[in-house]
Amino acid sequence: MTARPVPALIAVLAIGLVPAAAGDAPARTLAQTPFERAWDLQLPSPVHAAWWSAEVPELLFAQTTDGNPVYAVETMSGLTRWVTLPLPKGIEQPAGVSRTPYRSDGTGDAANEDRIHLVSQERLFSIDGGSGHIVWSWLLPFSPSSGPAGTGRENALRVFLGDWDGRTQAVTYDLDRSLPYVAWQWNQGAAVTATPVVYQDLAYVGDHKGRLSAYKMDRERLWSVDTGAAIHGPVLIRDRFLFAGNDDHMVIALNRLSGERRGHLVLDGAIRRAPFAFHGEPERLYVWVEHADPARTGLQAVRVQPDTVPFVVGDDRRSGPPEIDRTRPPLEVVRMDRDWFIQGFSSLVASTPEHLMVRRPGDERIHALNRRRGVVDWTWDPREDHGGDRARNVQVVALQDPTDLLRSIFTIDEKGKILAYRLQGYKPPEVKRAAADRAAEMARDKAKADRAARAAEAGGDAPKP
Repeated sequence: MTARPVPALIAVLAIGLVPAAAGDAPARTLAQTPFERAWDLQLPSPVHAAWWSAEVPELLFAQTTDGNPVYAVETMSGLTRWVTLPLPKGIEQPAGVSRTPYRSDGTGDAANEDRIHLVSQERLFSIDGGSGHIVWSWLLPFSPSSGPAGTGRENALRVFLGDWDGRTQAVTYDLDRSLPYVAWQWNQGAAVTATPVVYQDLAYVGDHKGRLSAYKMDRERLWSVDTGAAIHGPVLIRDRFLFAGNDDHMVIALNRLSGERRGHLVLDGAIRRAPFAFHGEPERLYVWVEHADPARTGLQAVRVQPDTVPFVVGDDRRSGPPEIDRTRPPLEVVRMDRDWFIQGFSSLVASTPEHLMVRRPGDERIHALNRRRGVVDWTWDPREDHGGDRARNVQVVALQDPTDLLRSIFTIDEKGKILAYRLQGYKPPEVKRAAADRAAEMARDKAKADRAARAAEAGGDAPKP
């Protein structure tokens, strides 16, 4: 199964100064962690918001406070690729990043059009991801309640947003007249604060009534499902399934093309953000759980197993094996069950194939959460590299890389300096075990040869193997 990243992005998270709690995992210095300083970049002013998207993984985006321009920084080198013109205001909703493949004119070679869509002072901006040029901007005729999610290019462009009047708005752009406008809207009847998710020409929208809907680009509603409670977070698309959480503590699995329910799991608190998943863990997803009781707030790992159930003929309680009705296709289901739960954590700032790098609210440290066992193996305080205890207001960019290839942590201090850390030379546990076994075998062979050499020098018999 292949995980599809949610296009909504997360702003930087301020780090408070909270003393270490008793019983925490061992604290490490940077030199004791597997991460190394990769690069640093001094921006001209403090950072209002920063984000990263798996859609355009080679860039990190940061909006600074000196006129609110957006900087695009290469994640591997730290070089600034482009800077936009000043924007009216710092963004308040998550920005959207999209990559649309197309065939270039003349040569027919494959190419990508990257766009960043964001709202600044209720003006929607469409920014070219290759140059930072503001392609167009438009003062919206409605008050947006969600971040934008864009897809397509030129006259086929659609930018989906929710508004505070309870509608889904689809904005497009007339290339001939250089005119953005609302292509269509749909009255949801309730606020839409979860950024819509667009995947393979379908837009998935959840609202505060608990209704989840799928729309085609031309306004046709493909399906609509009542989940039973308010939806505050975007959905996760994974292959042919859609996973969503609601305020009734429920994770729901739907067929993303038909809207048919395929499974659900009740957890210990409300789910108000998107579930997330990784390509390397095809039978697991992760869910943020919120509750008034801190002991029930945290991160839940969920086992997920798609399955099929055949229809049987007659009473399947009779003795003997049931007779399968082969005239009907088997029923597709998604079996879900709890794996491990760890309380207190509320944000993901990086991942490696072995760990999730997570944080607690108001906790300055980054915790290496073991993905297999659900326990913290070690912690690291990023203030160490930002002036030690004198550092204040250090931020960490929240990100989720479904491929686990980025393996980077991005921190930003109050003066706008970005420090990037990367896990270098990762080796899977089985490779490390094989190397350790080989090293042990070579050590045994060497010890045996040394004993034989000493015995020969002494004139005695060589030791027996």
